[in-house]
Amino acid sequence: MTDIIGGTTMDQISFYYLAFFLTIGSFLLGFVVSWNLKHVFDTWEEKADYAAEVIHPEMYDADGELASPDEILYLRFTDVSDTIDDEED
Repeated sequence: MTDIIGGTTMDQISFYYLAFFLTIGSFLLGFVVSWNLKHVFDTWEEKADYAAEVIHPEMYDADGELASPDEILYLRFTDVSDTIDDEED
C-alpha cells in the first residue's frame, strides 16, 4: 500500500522514527554544549571583572605597594575655555 507521496507505510514509520530521534538528539546536544559553554563564559567573565579592578602598574611604588596620592601626578582640566580648538586658525 502506498500513500500520496509514493512511499509505503514502512517508509513513513522509518521517517518518523528518524525525525524523532534526530530532534531529541539535537536538543540533547544543544543542552550539553550550552552547559559547557556557560562554564567557559562564567570563567571568562570572572577574569574580566578581575582585570577591571586591577590598578595600573604606574600606581605602585618601587616596593610594589600602592603609591600615596602625593607621589602621583594628576592632570585635570578645570576650565574648558583653556583647550585649543583647531577651528581658531
